[in-house]
Amino acid sequence: AMLDHPVDLLPGVEDAVTALVDAGYRLLLVTKGDLHHQEMKIAASGVAQHFERLEIVAEKDTETYRKVVASAGVAPRAFCMVGNSVRSDVLPVLEIGGHAVHIPYHVTWSHEHVEHDGSVPTLDTIADLPAWLAQQD
Repeated sequence: AMLDHPVDLLPGVEDAVTALVDAGYRLLLVTKGDLHHQEMKIAASGVAQHFERLEIVAEKDTETYRKVVASAGVAPRAFCMVGNSVRSDVLPVLEIGGHAVHIPYHVTWSHEHVEHDGSVPTLDTIADLPAWLAQQD
């Protein structure tokens, strides 16, 4: 049933992605999971065309992010990961010298919960991301 469930974008995703592309950001989508299932979800999302690269990985860890950043020809300091998991989306990217933003989601696997010092940039919604990034420049 999960595989057949339609993809419902969170509020603000489509507008945020469009705004980032319009502002000249290169977008890469990095997701973890079954290759076929993730490809289906990405295709059904309606926003895949905005992403320069789609990376479906077995694990989101420092080595994976090093490879993704290198293959995209981006210095870690110029890379910013945005995700709902501090463990998988934020801490490994910070460890390689990149930037990361946490956007919590009300449902997060217990495996993804991790203690941190609270200094991780956190936004309430992805709709806030374009303005937040503009302030960082």
